[in-house]
Amino acid sequence: MNFFRSRHFAPRAFCVAALLAACTVRSFPSRAVAAPLEASFFTSKTAPEGAIWMETLEVENITQGYGAARAGLSVDGRPLTVQKVVYPHGIGTRARSQAIIDLKGNATRFVTLLSLDDSVGKSGSVVLRLTVDGVVKFDSGVVRGGEAPKVVDVDLRGATRLLLEVQEVENEINDTVDLLGAAFYLTPKALKDPILQPTILSPRAAALPIWYPAPDVPEINGPRLVGVSPGKPFLFRVPATGKAPLQFEATGLPPGLALDSQTGIITGRVAQAGSYKATVRVKNAVGTDSEPLSIEVGEGKMLLTPVLGWNASTIFGELVTAKMVAEQADYMISSGLAARGWNTIVVDDTWQSRREPDGSLGSNRRFGSIKSLAAYVHSLGLKFGLLSGATPLTPSGYAGSDGFEERDAKLYASWGVDMVKYDWGAESGRKEGTTREQVVAAYKKMREALNKTDRDIALHVVNYGFGGPGAGIGPASGAQLWTTTDALIDTWASLDRATFNQHNNFGFAKPGAWNDFGQLKIGRFTPRNPRFSFLTPAQQRLQVTAWVVGQSAMFLSADMGQLDPSGYYRLATPLLMNPEVLAIHQDASGKQAQRVVAPQGPVELDAEGKPKPRPEPPVHVWKRELADGRIAVAFLNRSSNRHPGEVSWADLGITGQKRVRDAWARQDAGQISDKYTAEVPGHGAVLVVIGP
Repeated sequence: MNFFRSRHFAPRAFCVAALLAACTVRSFPSRAVAAPLEASFFTSKTAPEGAIWMETLEVENITQGYGAARAGLSVDGRPLTVQKVVYPHGIGTRARSQAIIDLKGNATRFVTLLSLDDSVGKSGSVVLRLTVDGVVKFDSGVVRGGEAPKVVDVDLRGATRLLLEVQEVENEINDTVDLLGAAFYLTPKALKDPILQPTILSPRAAALPIWYPAPDVPEINGPRLVGVSPGKPFLFRVPATGKAPLQFEATGLPPGLALDSQTGIITGRVAQAGSYKATVRVKNAVGTDSEPLSIEVGEGKMLLTPVLGWNASTIFGELVTAKMVAEQADYMISSGLAARGWNTIVVDDTWQSRREPDGSLGSNRRFGSIKSLAAYVHSLGLKFGLLSGATPLTPSGYAGSDGFEERDAKLYASWGVDMVKYDWGAESGRKEGTTREQVVAAYKKMREALNKTDRDIALHVVNYGFGGPGAGIGPASGAQLWTTTDALIDTWASLDRATFNQHNNFGFAKPGAWNDFGQLKIGRFTPRNPRFSFLTPAQQRLQVTAWVVGQSAMFLSADMGQLDPSGYYRLATPLLMNPEVLAIHQDASGKQAQRVVAPQGPVELDAEGKPKPRPEPPVHVWKRELADGRIAVAFLNRSSNRHPGEVSWADLGITGQKRVRDAWARQDAGQISDKYTAEVPGHGAVLVVIGP
């Protein structure tokens, strides 16, 4: 149905006409423009005489926080839809967004309707600014989701350059913006159309990590330290890149272990406790690489470096099946993640059947045999995990392990489970009034049950609502992993909270016991309507940087088969596979980062005599001591604007001239004395390693 002939037309047409007549938006002084627009212009399928649609220009040169601007569609690939009206022409983009148009002096007028797409709902808020030859000619003021579109009508006569910028306001989401019916009117004698130019210092270019494809020459990646309990199954896939086929060798392996020369997978059991120093080698037609591998054999020697894994929860949710999990395990290999050290697959929740009256538990028909699934994951050299709960029901309402800890632990061991993610569960009534001691006792009960089995099974406790490691719940329960944040979502506000309070948790992590800051919000996820992360490239790099130096577990929950669907726009691959960055994360020292640039200014007291919060610098600086004596330093920008970050050698406890290397760029920054200063993008991060 034609919108202008429908029963909805009258009130909406009146609103548009009123906006056009009154021009209620904030507009800057300009010369008179052409006659007022007809309301039908914005939904017309053909451009009016003398005008061209903006979408016919070089839309690919529009820069934005993530993804790419689209011609005639929303940024998510849907029809341009505002208040249930579909517009045939326009630009779909996402704040922050920038377009530079060379007008050639041939344009007389730019018109559009500005709105947030219906897919945003009532969320989001943006501002549109138009700068003509260096002078701001239009400022929309704050436009929020669910509001009527704002009319933009700017005189361009005689102008040579137009800068169009869409800025987010509250940083809550990466706002989906529609420029509806965006068009340029041209002079009658115009010989050339305007040109949408590439921005010289675009937000995309500044924020995207650099991608270096794995070379053909073999290279062994981390971790270089692994452990196992005496007599229990050992499984380790040597992470190595290089042109296939690769051939693996090992010397110095403890008795009982063997290496598959084709896959690089080491398996077996070691009876005698001790520290073993092995050497692994990989070769192909173009070269050879060898690296030491330390194998610690002792009781509870699990997760001596933080987990690099995948979890089904965010990408599949309750739709998950055994087939989906097996496919993702395949993708961990084929994507190259496993060759960089990623090695764990976790089903998470919803695999369970109902618990029988006799207490027995199995898997539901979406999974069939968990034992077979775990065996398949193990055949790839990867570890396998699943979720249970310390209460009768899990977060999704499936059978938990409360009262059945030993029985379930034996079941998990018989299936070949390597990790149990253990959640307090869905029963909010039980959560109210529950003490810290009760939570610790519940988690400890499962840890003790797992210890009695014939497998090393790591325990990952999720203690939402009961404090981070400062409450002692994770360490006191004997867990190998514990959460330090509530559920993390892909908004800046959520990432900000999850990141910049982690300095309170420093000191709890060590080999075999790690903080978990939350899942990585990278890639394509959400089960029923898959989409890519709303975090900007800079924000995603900040998350990985903080998790790396903080030695947090890193769990991806995205579709590993679509990390980077377009080779033109790589984001997830370089964030997840940079070998120098991952080497910092997998460093054997086990020393978590500490914040070295503290809040500024003197301590002041409030009326009650309590210290007032001191102002923080926009760029936080964290340092992490590495096993070889070098220091990894992360600069994390909490501000949305670019700022310099600085760290002195005194802050780091070092002196003299030191080599500085940028880990993300994989380039030396030179020999530097006294201090190092980095320019850090808004909501972005820089990661360097200082030392020989």
